[in-house]
Amino acid sequence: MNLKPLIISTLIIGLCSVSKTSKANYSELILGDWNCFIDVELVGMTMSITMQNSFSKDKSAKGRGLVKVQNAAIGMNLAYDVKVDQTWFIQNNTLYQTVVASSIQSLKSSFYESMFDTDSLLPVGQQESTKIMTLTQSSFLGLYNGLDLKCNR
Repeated sequence: MNLKPLIISTLIIGLCSVSKTSKANYSELILGDWNCFIDVELVGMTMSITMQNSFSKDKSAKGRGLVKVQNAAIGMNLAYDVKVDQTWFIQNNTLYQTVVASSIQSLKSSFYESMFDTDSLLPVGQQESTKIMTLTQSSFLGLYNGLDLKCNR
């Protein structure tokens, strides 16, 4: 008896079932509160973003967090408090968020502050996207503008 067709069929059905379930549930799995992190290192400069995000059934989202930019070689040490209200939807394994309101406040006064136009960072109407790599009840991994996004509950 040739089991190869049966095994292949079972694998295909299983993979399709997992794929459909995961994709169909993304809009439900994203609901609630998430602690999200992005860390970037570029030529002596580090940037870390820590955000607490909350996604609601009415497709609204609120985020609050801290953005730090540091370069020890030139004495740069910036920190910003970020608040953002957004709408959201998920399509084709991508989370889309549109800014409804935002504020970015400097927490440390510095000469280097003038390098960053914080008013233009999260303008109303701006749409952001995060490619969903993994989304479960407790973990959300994605690519946000090419950067690794890691979230947990």
